[in-house]
Amino acid sequence: MDKEEFKNMANNPDFISGIYNYCDRWCERCAYTTNCFLFATEKRQFPDEESHDINNKEFWLQMEDMFRITFELLEDAAEELGIDLDEIDTEGEEQSEAEKNKRAEKHAAAKIAYDYTMEVNTWFEQSQALFEEKGYELAQMAQLDLPREDVSNRAAGIGDFVEIIRWYQHQIYVKIMRALRGQMDDFRLEEDPVQNDHNGSAKVALIGIERSIAAWGGLLKEFAEKEDSILHLLVKLEKIRKHAENEFPHFRGLMNSYL
Repeated sequence: MDKEEFKNMANNPDFISGIYNYCDRWCERCAYTTNCFLFATEKRQFPDEESHDINNKEFWLQMEDMFRITFELLEDAAEELGIDLDEIDTEGEEQSEAEKNKRAEKHAAAKIAYDYTMEVNTWFEQSQALFEEKGYELAQMAQLDLPREDVSNRAAGIGDFVEIIRWYQHQIYVKIMRALRGQMDDFRLEEDPVQNDHNGSAKVALIGIERSIAAWGGLLKEFAEKEDSILHLLVKLEKIRKHAENEFPHFRGLMNSYL
């Protein structure tokens, strides 16, 4: 694929502009892949699962091709905008960025989100034996006269709950930090008050929080003996949500839109 083909793909009217900037990167569970330019380019570059194998030489050759095309487009855009790509950031700018990161890290939403990330790891480490027992219990139930479909659905449901929690575990903190950090940028004053990067990032964090809450609720039904620890994590998620809603009062308006 060359630069012109890349541009032609980008002009497809079926694609929703920028939709990939504010998603949770879970393409397998996304309802809008046919509207996503990034998904289409990845499918064009990697048409089968084998091509995704990081040990596959063809994969890295295709990645080099994608880099070349992207860098050519970057050079064209930089020339049009009068941006010097060889210019190195000044020390003062680096210090400013570091200060903004520190301010974001101190925000209650970021601090709680970071704690949640660490505590989820601890919870699963401490619950490993419990999951093994549950697997044995379901296997025994499958040998009885109970409908096999019911047992299979329970097992699949537990797997789904764990997958959802693990998928969003780190992403919540990352997106909260991006939202907080983006809100501090000087150019944000020129942005749309609702349709902007920090509200979009906060939206993705909220999606992850609410889906995680639902998944923990599902695990609570299966592991009643872990009620206290699960409720503790649910409280953490709810606090993150409340702080995020307070900091980004407009991002709820994005929930029913693509951005």
